[in-house]
Amino acid sequence: GGYSSKQKAEAVTTLNRLARRLRADRVTKSLQLISKARVPVIKAVFQSGVAVDVSVGSANGVEAVGAVRKLVDDEPLLAPLVLVLKAFLRERGMNEAFNGGISSYVLTLMVACHLRMSRRGAKAAAADRPEGRAAHAQEAETGGDVVASTSGSSGGADGGADGGSQPEAAGPLSLGVLLATFLERFGGHSSGR
Repeated sequence: GGYSSKQKAEAVTTLNRLARRLRADRVTKSLQLISKARVPVIKAVFQSGVAVDVSVGSANGVEAVGAVRKLVDDEPLLAPLVLVLKAFLRERGMNEAFNGGISSYVLTLMVACHLRMSRRGAKAAAADRPEGRAAHAQEAETGGDVVASTSGSSGGADGGADGGSQPEAAGPLSLGVLLATFLERFGGHSSGR
């Protein structure tokens, strides 16, 4: 969240000291202190090419790291799709939240939501096909226990732990398909162009 006026002033003072030290040590290619943002931040690119954003005084960053790690562990397609979208946004100058773009954290949550919605949509589409209806009828007859499945689905409500299990007839959720459907879902264009 945000800071009180006093907390923000302290954060800016701390970030100013850090920025001076980084400049003095000549370890960055570029460094920008954004003190007017809701959460003040240093944006730096180290000599190695690694880009970082540094903020201070906010405990929710540690919590966010844990949440993102869990999302990445649970969904193998998340990281590659986020990286492609970050490059896409960077090319268009839309990757900086303080400039009106999308932060990495928000993008990660959007992609996680998209992946879950895509998996549910694929499962629902599979259930509408004749072989999917037969599997549902068999489930009903056996009290919810699936004795045999011909749909190729293996896993829980979100598609299984391997991240790739989909009904065979629905086709796999490839990165290309997921990228296209993400841009369709969140890109602000109607599907009837």
